[in-house]
Amino acid sequence: GAMLYHHLIWMAVALAVLSLSWLTFRFETPAAKLGRPKRDAVFSPPKLRDGPLPAPRFDATTAWAQLISRSRLEMAQVFKSPAFAVLLLLGLFNSVGSLIASASPDDASVYPVTKWVIEVLNGSFGFVVMIIAIYYAGELVWRERERKTHEIIDATALPDWAFLVPKTLAIILVMLSTLLVSVAAGIAVQLGKGFDDLQLDHYLIWYVLPNAVDWTLIAVLSVFCQALSPHKFIGWGLMVLFQIFLLVATQLGYEHNLYLYGGYPQVSLSDMNGQGDHAVFAAWFRAYWSAIAMVLLVLSYGLWRRGTETRLWPRLRRLPRRMMSP
Repeated sequence: GAMLYHHLIWMAVALAVLSLSWLTFRFETPAAKLGRPKRDAVFSPPKLRDGPLPAPRFDATTAWAQLISRSRLEMAQVFKSPAFAVLLLLGLFNSVGSLIASASPDDASVYPVTKWVIEVLNGSFGFVVMIIAIYYAGELVWRERERKTHEIIDATALPDWAFLVPKTLAIILVMLSTLLVSVAAGIAVQLGKGFDDLQLDHYLIWYVLPNAVDWTLIAVLSVFCQALSPHKFIGWGLMVLFQIFLLVATQLGYEHNLYLYGGYPQVSLSDMNGQGDHAVFAAWFRAYWSAIAMVLLVLSYGLWRRGTETRLWPRLRRLPRRMMSP
């Protein structure tokens, strides 16, 4: 019946795509385009500076400039990545599809209030943000070593925090941007259904801010696993094991939010009572886990690999000495 036709249609689409791949695939790499040869420029030796070179500065102004410059660089690496566009489109497709499909269950139309949109987005868009945090933690932490530029970069006078903090901050800001994109998708669905009471403050307080804190915790944990592991694939594996543990922990009897990383009590949303007292309870747990995340970030700084040494034991031996600083 319909199931057979469904399979036949998509098998035909798959064969068409495979045929297109066969026709367009080439083993040869495209030749580079040759531009016009430039005229030989007249070489003029640089003028030598009289007197001593200016002394380097390591004050707060320099640190702020390093933070902004490095964060822009790391964020550009993520935004220019084709994988980020694919993940974002996948999340939008899943969330918008869930909003449209959930709007008419059992032929009964659902009023698209903001509370309902937020609940659907929490269930359908969160996994994309989690993948972005885990995947790009490995990509950013290991980028210099994979491109064989780590010895040059590590030999600069840049402090270790100027590597760790911008990478972590870039992941957090990228995840925040994806949350804002999902908000735009939810608003678009509401407007498409003729609903104009958007309640933007609820989007901010009920959705963006809590999720920003939750996914910041995941980003910090991902960076810590990458700083601990000898290879990015092992770091990814540790995060996968962590996610599996969260899924089966309650079945094993481990269900308390005080030892489940990032755990907090369920927060109910209501157009009449808002978040009630549940938001206060969840905020305390988020503050508690944010403090734990700060500890993990400091440990990541202490274990940060620099130079040619990547083994864990030598970095663990120098960890107490690196902790003896402000």
